[in-house]
Amino acid sequence: MPVELSGSIDGGPTQVTDQSSPTATFSARLGLNAGNKTYSAATGVLVRQLASPSSYTTLDGVGSGKTVSKGTFLYVRSVGGPLTLRLTTDDGSGGDVVAVVPIQGPMIIEFPDSNPLKLLEAKGSIGLEYLVTGS
Repeated sequence: MPVELSGSIDGGPTQVTDQSSPTATFSARLGLNAGNKTYSAATGVLVRQLASPSSYTTLDGVGSGKTVSKGTFLYVRSVGGPLTLRLTTDDGSGGDVVAVVPIQGPMIIEFPDSNPLKLLEAKGSIGLEYLVTGS
């Protein structure tokens, strides 16, 4: 089954005569590395309300013995403010690499098959939605 992403991010002034905005414009094409990402397991889009401003909460569906044990695609969106994610990936030899990422709004990451997502945690007092696919 594939996951696909298409679209663009466009930026610039709202009007040509809008002097309060920068005059530079840009457009970046959105897409996944290989055009689409295949998967054999997915969490589905999960919605969660966090009430954990100072400690990390493990998010359901990702990890050993869970729906997705090796994540290769992650979509997360904070709803209404910032949150901090802690991503644990395989270092390629069975060990762990931990990354802490503050986000506000959407984030999409593709992980190499050799370095899959093994654990997803978050902290904050905010709503979020997320989706992980892989095997």
